[in-house]
Amino acid sequence: MKEQNFFNKPIRNIFPQYAKVLRFAKKTSEIIFSAIVFVLIPIIALTLITSRTSAFGGFQSFTVLSGSMSPSIPTGSIVYTQIADQIGKGDVITFKRKNINVTHRVVDITDKNGNSVSGLVSPLPNSPAPSEIFYKTKGDANNSADTDLVSSKDIIGKTFVNIPAIGRISGYLKTIPGFLMFIILPTLIFIGFELWNIKKEIEKQTEKRIMERFGPSLRGA
Repeated sequence: MKEQNFFNKPIRNIFPQYAKVLRFAKKTSEIIFSAIVFVLIPIIALTLITSRTSAFGGFQSFTVLSGSMSPSIPTGSIVYTQIADQIGKGDVITFKRKNINVTHRVVDITDKNGNSVSGLVSPLPNSPAPSEIFYKTKGDANNSADTDLVSSKDIIGKTFVNIPAIGRISGYLKTIPGFLMFIILPTLIFIGFELWNIKKEIEKQTEKRIMERFGPSLRGA
């Protein structure tokens, strides 16, 4: 009668409950890293690209550095803007003020003297306009509106979405340690998981072919 050494048994046969936990942990890790590689990294890459150029359909992204738009847009958020045909009261816009990009809410549409003009929506520079349009803006957290009016030509775009806190990650990604930690490391780990799965699949297929070829003789021995 053949004897089996306890220590030669696969761990899944000795501690089946632990093997199940390990399989679950491995599967969960694969899902997390897949999400990082296929979802988070493209979003971060898109953010980095659009922070430099508006070539992608007029989209641009900006990091919010102050709390003037809190709580709707907290400090450290990333705002995504797009060139729009029209801007109305209540829209959040990003515009240039001297050498600074500012993201505030439109509270009024005026002429150059600050007098309100009729209509809730006004055209941007690329659209026909009866006269020069200006915008009175205000940070949600500020007690009063901005002193300077915003000219149509100074508007970069209208904000259509913002993601809190990702601005801090985006800033860190611009450093070498951040790039290695959030881009290179997850990618390498994901590749490692995929190579391990390929190795296991090759072993499984090899074992299957061996059993199909030599199985009858092995069972008859």
